[in-house]
Amino acid sequence: MPLLLFLVIPLVEVAILIQVGGLIGFWPTLGLVVLTAVIGAQLLKQQGRALLMAAQGRLERGELPLSELAQGLLVAVGGALLLTPGFATDAFGFACLLPGTRAAMGNALKRWLEPRLVARAQFTAQSSSARPSSNGDVLDGVFRRDD
Repeated sequence: MPLLLFLVIPLVEVAILIQVGGLIGFWPTLGLVVLTAVIGAQLLKQQGRALLMAAQGRLERGELPLSELAQGLLVAVGGALLLTPGFATDAFGFACLLPGTRAAMGNALKRWLEPRLVARAQFTAQSSSARPSSNGDVLDGVFRRDD
């Protein structure tokens, strides 16, 4: 399936670029592609910074920033899509970067991520504690290698 998307998406993008180029011309089409990349880079920078600040705030309060992680993933995907030439990827990229649509997509991604990340975080928190064993047996020794 990923290979199919890897082949189909560029074909769709080329077809759309040819159609738009036929309607408005080569230079305006190229200008739109460059403009969406510039706008995407600015949105990526702005939204990425805001999400990083929100995630740091939640971490300081001792909370797991699941919502920020999900939205951060969408911001990264959206930025990559906007830097990719084409109008279909730009539409999905803008959807990933604009706060309103990203929030809805982020909630769905959060519901998918939450059981996986929370279970792993709880396991890590319990298994990595530095408490001594409860049975009181301590082994002490020196290792020496004789070759």
